[in-house]
Amino acid sequence: GTTDGNGDYTIDLDSAGPGIYTVRVDASLADAYVDLYYNQTFLRSQAQGISVGSNQAVTGINFSLSLGYEIVGTVRSSGSGLADIDIDVYASNGEFLSGYPGTTAVGGTYTLGALPPGDYFIKADPDPALSQFFVSNYYGDSPSITGATAITITGTSRSGIDIDLVP
Repeated sequence: GTTDGNGDYTIDLDSAGPGIYTVRVDASLADAYVDLYYNQTFLRSQAQGISVGSNQAVTGINFSLSLGYEIVGTVRSSGSGLADIDIDVYASNGEFLSGYPGTTAVGGTYTLGALPPGDYFIKADPDPALSQFFVSNYYGDSPSITGATAITITGTSRSGIDIDLVP
């Protein structure tokens, strides 16, 4: 579904049938609002399912969005910026945040957002199918999330979150 000018929306589940559904607001990055699951939850692992019966209308599934913050950095190898490298974002519990994909631009720069306050891990993940023959690496120069440095967002965007890759 898509919201109208008043922020109202309707999702027609007639063809899907009864079940338990997860609803998420996926705001445009240009608007800088944080994506949320029903019940004001940011992580899918904590999302509350909504039970829908046959021919049942469920109302009151409302959201209150807040502005998020960005993580900005550069991916380099031997001092040169690398373009088209995938950037993955993980929550502090290790959950992959699929709604926050990123790719480096020319010069290796990237911008991810809009994230709520919290701790995150960033991984530069080159793709050998694109002739990107580099070793994946997390911020903090670690090949695994267990040794990565968390990026803490407390109420402002973070820059200088740079990652170096080795061939």
